[in-house]
Amino acid sequence: MVLSIIRASWQCYTALERRNIALYILGIMLYKFGLEAFNGSIVSLATNRYDYDALVSNSTPKTFERVGLLTGLNQAFQCIGAILIAPLVRRAPTKLVLAISVLVFGLFTALLLIVDASTGGKFMPKGFQHSHPRNDFSYYGKYNTDGLIPIYSVTGIAYGMVELIRRVIPRDIVGGNVQKLRRLDALVHIFYEIAGTGGAFCTALALIPNLGNNYSFIITPVCFAMAACTWYSITNLDFKPQAQEVLSEHPAYVKSIVGSFLLFFESFWTGGKLIFTNRRFIWLLPGYAIALYGHRYLENGIAPAIARRYLGNSAWSQLIVGGSNLGELIGASFVFFFTNLITTPIPWIRLDAVLLLIVWYLPFWYPPAGQVDHVFNESGGAENGGDIHLAILNIGAVQFTTLAVVILGATFVPQGAVAFNPEILFDQKLDTEIVKASKLDDGIDMPKRRKDREYTNNYLTLNGSSHTSRHEVYDGGSRHQRYANVA
Repeated sequence: MVLSIIRASWQCYTALERRNIALYILGIMLYKFGLEAFNGSIVSLATNRYDYDALVSNSTPKTFERVGLLTGLNQAFQCIGAILIAPLVRRAPTKLVLAISVLVFGLFTALLLIVDASTGGKFMPKGFQHSHPRNDFSYYGKYNTDGLIPIYSVTGIAYGMVELIRRVIPRDIVGGNVQKLRRLDALVHIFYEIAGTGGAFCTALALIPNLGNNYSFIITPVCFAMAACTWYSITNLDFKPQAQEVLSEHPAYVKSIVGSFLLFFESFWTGGKLIFTNRRFIWLLPGYAIALYGHRYLENGIAPAIARRYLGNSAWSQLIVGGSNLGELIGASFVFFFTNLITTPIPWIRLDAVLLLIVWYLPFWYPPAGQVDHVFNESGGAENGGDIHLAILNIGAVQFTTLAVVILGATFVPQGAVAFNPEILFDQKLDTEIVKASKLDDGIDMPKRRKDREYTNNYLTLNGSSHTSRHEVYDGGSRHQRYANVA
């Protein structure tokens, strides 16, 4: 049964689509493997270095304040990178933008290796952990640990660009057919999490113990370079460059500098207007963005604290991340195999909200430090670190309960989402493929005024059928938009 589903899903794509999908999946697995090595190494490196600095200076450690700042700024810069990508995809093929972005990301990761080596850092000597105190990291480079913050923050720009553009390519590969896209997204995510799970476990169990977390991400630039070459081999996907309309009458150097600056704010304003003025999109903010925040915070905020203070080894945070990636792999597999049974994301989001409450177990968990098997089974008053159980109660259990309530409430916002497993949302069937427009209004007839203050837009699908969208105009008052679709 499983093989028949996979075979049927694969055969629904053309030969060219299958080639591009295979290259895209290979590239994204290389990217994810290197990414897990980098993120896990940097977080554990910062955790160890701040603890070591406090030990050497005989001061109170402020490790997780700094680690929180480190990861928070990185994610903030990811937002900037995601917005800066918009002008680039207008002018160059998506595959080229993606390949260059991941190459730049790789160069930034290599910069940290160069800084450590140039300040006296070296690979962890063999048997170092057994012959030295647990908090001795004298083989690290002699640079200010706060220097990690600006470098890791800047890598967030490239990280955000890659993370956004890799979500655009599937649409370019298979077009707008929702069935194809849904299966492709699930298939890609399965292989993405396979690589992520392997990368996290490999980093925690092999790379960090043998190389030290100051050099355990040495594979990251190599993986990123290989991913860039693989993605560049994808076909051009019918790319047509769009002229920049902002400052089009000014010289090229003015357009390149000022135009990109204006497009940055234009993209931000347009996205906010689309989300906050439309019932179709506003639920995605708590339903997706806040849920993603919880996922990131669990991996980058709670996991390092649990690993260092509960278990006594910061590298084991990657084992927790590996378990998280394994859960994502299982979830992506469910989406792939049940795509025709569960046609909207609503049931999955509700399940996600309920499962967030598992975090309540962590404040009351007292594992013996130094035993790795507890990381797999669940997933503290450590030496010189203090008891963080109350902090885990606040930042973990209480915060994630609030997130669960907000996310669960958001699933009832879309029209038709009251059912346990709604078949469609907003009375809109998404089984037809809408032609991709080069501009926002391409392929759409000018609205025709109706007596009941409704407008009708006509869309042409690739299979020749018509798709009519009827909506009532929002007049600035209390009137809401109303949609109905006829295939």
